[in-house]
Amino acid sequence: MQDVYYEASIDGEVLEVSPSVELFSKGQYTRNEIIGKSIYDFYTNRGELDTLLQILREQGEFSDYELSLQNKDGIIIPCLISSKLRFDENGLPGKIIGSVHDISKRKQIENALLESEAKYRDIFKSSPVGIWEEDFSKVKQRFEYLKSIG
Repeated sequence: MQDVYYEASIDGEVLEVSPSVELFSKGQYTRNEIIGKSIYDFYTNRGELDTLLQILREQGEFSDYELSLQNKDGIIIPCLISSKLRFDENGLPGKIIGSVHDISKRKQIENALLESEAKYRDIFKSSPVGIWEEDFSKVKQRFEYLKSIG
């Protein structure tokens, strides 16, 4: 499993985390290092965590919330997090359970696409002459075919 499963107390102490945290953190954390720590230790934006906890109190769960977590070396890991409140036998919030999914590759692709789009938009906007794009792939295929038959 590549996603990280976790359980935390209502006050934010990590009670359980899946061994996949080692893969997620690129070997910087082990499961035993994280258990007992505060979830606040991993968030880059404390206000973001407060917002998520408020959503949990009001709705009981949330799915695919995008945020950033910080690795031991300070590197930021963009993630999607889903969490749910688990209630005890008295109907009171007992703990938070959830999963974290690393979206670093997706974010790299999104950023490359945005950079490419900005680059080409700038070229088209600042060009003193008209520019258009043509697809000559069929012409190339025809020439290759003619070349192959002599």
